[in-house]
Order: sequence, then structure tokens, then C-alpha cells
Amino acid sequence: MGGSDVWPVVVLAAGRGTRMGGPKALMRVGGQGWWEIQEERLERAGATRIWVVSPEVRRAMSRCASRMVDGDPAAPMFQSVKAGIAAAGDSVFVLPVDVPACGRETLEALAAAAEDRVTVPTFGGKRGHPVGLSAVWIRRVLSPLFRGECLRPEVSLEKLRLDQLIAADEREVAVDDPAVVVNLNTPEDLARWPG
Repeated sequence: MGGSDVWPVVVLAAGRGTRMGGPKALMRVGGQGWWEIQEERLERAGATRIWVVSPEVRRAMSRCASRMVDGDPAAPMFQSVKAGIAAAGDSVFVLPVDVPACGRETLEALAAAAEDRVTVPTFGGKRGHPVGLSAVWIRRVLSPLFRGECLRPEVSLEKLRLDQLIAADEREVAVDDPAVVVNLNTPEDLARWPG
């Protein structure tokens, strides 16, 4: 696959980062902003990046060359997913900002296994990220929801969770990339991460 054949990666970075003490994209690691490290990792993987960011994160990432889409830090994560998918327009990977970006081989394996489904990487028996959403699955499942179709009156987009929506259509893909199961939620998690 050439660089343009890797699906875009939607990086969810609009949250407040309450457990981290501030937006996770802005945490400092080895003298760099986390967003800079994620950018470098995704660049090496050959992926186009679409960042869903809060106003605070957008200001801090002003020199970032990747596309940024506005997200609301007070809104549920699903709203950021929706904004990122709308910007990408096709098959995408969804990566929470607090999961270190994986390598190209992992992205290629997830895309190759997707077909009309969702792919979830596993490492050492644990599930991780990014989640691969095929264009067919997005059109079949998410697009009607984004248009307000197929929702029962008591269900709103604010209550939807991507992990629940993908459950019926997911395919686990074992990968040799420990980054997929790392989750840097707290300063303690960050301190333990070997980089």
C-alpha cells in the first residue's frame, strides 16, 4: 500500500482530560507536546490525520499541518466521532488521543480485514485502538444515525457509544504492536509508559 492508501486516522482530542489534569493532547512527554508525538507516529505510519479538537487544543496546535475539526469538550465522545467521520468522508480509523498511535503494519492489517465491518486490534489477548470503520459499515450503520433515522424516541446521539454500536459487526485482528492496548488516562499511566 502506498501512503495515500492508508485510511485517514481521526484523532479524538476534544475532551477535557479531567483525569490527566488537562487536555491529553497537550500533556508533555520528553519535552514535547503529546500531539506532536502522535503526529510524528502517524506520519511514520503514512496516515492522513484529522484531529477533532477543543478550542484550547486548537490554539496549542496552531503549527500543526494536519486538518483540524472543531469538537465540543462538553459533548459526549460520539459527537467527536461524528465530526471526524464527516471530515474524512470514507473508511476511517478512530483513535482516542490517549492511545499511542500504532505502526503502518497494524493499520494495513486492520484495513485489509475490514471488508464491510469494523476491525478492532488485539495484542496479548487485550482489545485496543484504533478501531477501523469501513465505508460500507459507516453508510449502513452510522449514516442513518447521523441523519436521525433509526433512533427510538428515548435514544439521542448524546447517549450513543461507538463501542456499543460496533459490537455486532466487529472483527478482532491480532497484531504485533503493543501500542494498541496502551491507554494514557492519568499522570501515573504516563509515568509508567516506556515510550
